[in-house]
Amino acid sequence: MSEDWIVRSPTAVDISHLVTALNDKVPHLALRGDTGGEWAVVVDAADRPRLWVSGSRAALDGDETSFLTEVCAPGDGPIPPYGTPHLLVRDVVRAMASAAGGRAERLSAATVPDAARATVDVPEAVMQQRDSESLDCPADALYEKVGVVVQTRKELTLSPWLVLQQQWADRHGRQLAVITPAAATISPAVASSLRAGGTRWIVDTGASIYDGVTGAELSWDGKRFAPTGRSDDAFVPVEEDGWVAVIEAETFHPYDETTRIGDFTRTVYAAAGLDGPAAAGVLEPPETVFDPTVLTAYAQHASPESSRFVLASPSADGVLEVVPQPPGVVERVEIVADAPDGPMGTDAQGEFVDAVLAGGAQVATVGYRRGRADRRVASRFVGPTIPVVATFARSRFDSLTDAEATAIGGDQGRLVQQPVPALVVQFDVSDDGVSELRAQGGAYDHPVARIDVIAQSLAEHDSHLRAAYADPNV
Repeated sequence: MSEDWIVRSPTAVDISHLVTALNDKVPHLALRGDTGGEWAVVVDAADRPRLWVSGSRAALDGDETSFLTEVCAPGDGPIPPYGTPHLLVRDVVRAMASAAGGRAERLSAATVPDAARATVDVPEAVMQQRDSESLDCPADALYEKVGVVVQTRKELTLSPWLVLQQQWADRHGRQLAVITPAAATISPAVASSLRAGGTRWIVDTGASIYDGVTGAELSWDGKRFAPTGRSDDAFVPVEEDGWVAVIEAETFHPYDETTRIGDFTRTVYAAAGLDGPAAAGVLEPPETVFDPTVLTAYAQHASPESSRFVLASPSADGVLEVVPQPPGVVERVEIVADAPDGPMGTDAQGEFVDAVLAGGAQVATVGYRRGRADRRVASRFVGPTIPVVATFARSRFDSLTDAEATAIGGDQGRLVQQPVPALVVQFDVSDDGVSELRAQGGAYDHPVARIDVIAQSLAEHDSHLRAAYADPNV
């Protein structure tokens, strides 16, 4: 139920634009920074946040660069003398847009769906809890173990507002729950971010609520969301869904070698027959063209913390993760790509393996799942990602003998020596793949179960994992 707007302008919005808008519209409200130092917060006399204003950030808009400034009001409680948050945010955003020569766009309305309103006690009880917990809580509702944000937008992207919510919940030991309408979709970058941060996607049908990933019907007991033991009736497959490819790969950069983030990622795209990423950034839409020099500098500045980048191209969406560890830096990429012709054939799988191994991959997989033509994630059943090929560099499990490694790969696995020694597993899926994958699409089909067994078995002998998580005091 956050009232969520952006100002899209040809130049960055200056703080003076916000001050002018506030003085004209709400002179009784004050302005300060948030505890993270990244947002301007408009507060009332009790220092309670009423509006959150992000810093302006560049975003690619075709061949042009525009600047986006997000303005949000959590909750739907009245803001005297304006009444609903909508009117205040609308007037402030329009004034800012006018001053910056831009335009205002409304993303999410502060209208609470019936099921969500029954779930989330707002505004009075929540505001009292927020006062005692933290005045800088951006969530729409706050409970002992859960922070709740309600978004009415139809397409949820990785925005500054969503990232702020996740960061606050992580710092304060809460699980974040994002509630969306049943018709809403999330981008692959949002899906990846929710998984990484332990954020729960909850879908509101108006009559029920359910987990947007698993389809488990949920109930609310006043403190947490709990499964009822049933799958929601709305969580069903649709015939119009096609195939999307899911490519995952990682490499390792030792500290005693020159590290350049992004070249490996380009190699993975090319190996999968995709055009390389055109844009990259920490949010959506990405801020800049894809440039390994820029990515490397950003990751070095963020170290020893991890970095995550959103990658965009016409036929694929990607997430690049950079993880500093004691022995070196892991570069890990996940790509969701168009697959109008279904899964790649055996020859293409071999070419993919050769290319990624030559490019330095230590682990790489290609799989397929059902999905929308635009690659966005809907809250419906799509089945698991079904692997067609996986490869694991032999250097990662050098304590295993060839016989032991071959045994883990099973009947469909083989050891190769070129371009580097590796275990390659090609799963039993026919070249045309579509009809066979459709028949094997249950949650316990053989390829899905098999790749989990292989990955777990190899992890027990993974020399990189041992070095990364070894106790330095031992």
